[in-house]
Amino acid sequence: MDLGLTGRVAVVAAASKGLGRAVAEELVREGAHIALCARTSSTLAETAADIQKITGRRVFPQALDVTDSKAVAAFITAVEAPFGKLDICVTNSGGPPSNSFKSTQPEDWRSAVDQLLMRTVFFTRETLPRMQKNKWGRLITITSSAVKQPWTAYCFRIRLAPLSPAWRALSPMNTRPMASP
Repeated sequence: MDLGLTGRVAVVAAASKGLGRAVAEELVREGAHIALCARTSSTLAETAADIQKITGRRVFPQALDVTDSKAVAAFITAVEAPFGKLDICVTNSGGPPSNSFKSTQPEDWRSAVDQLLMRTVFFTRETLPRMQKNKWGRLITITSSAVKQPWTAYCFRIRLAPLSPAWRALSPMNTRPMASP
């Protein structure tokens, strides 16, 4: 299937393994240039090398913590240097560890909010103005399936689940349509 992504530039967060890696691989197969980020540099480098070997396309990997707004800003700026633009941003991260409500400490809640919500805020703040300037862009957020179907053992996800639909409804991408490809 041709999704019309040839020549587009995509950023995929938490892309060293799992769903993030699968998304990155498919974007490259569709003709997009990709920049990958993840916390573990060795796994990220291996993933980038595998994708480049399989597809013959250049991959831009950079290790970073998606909960660090300055690191996200620097990464997005670094992506523009070799590619000249940014068209697609896929925010993705692993979920917080499961725990009962009673056992969850305030710092664990803060970490979950940073990991599941603030990473999307940081990437959106950096990428949305660039997409608006180019009059084309896609923001894709991947989060826990518990947002749709909560797992009773995962109190973090249950408590944060209502935030995701609200976030999508308030997203600037939903209120300001962009030009079609």
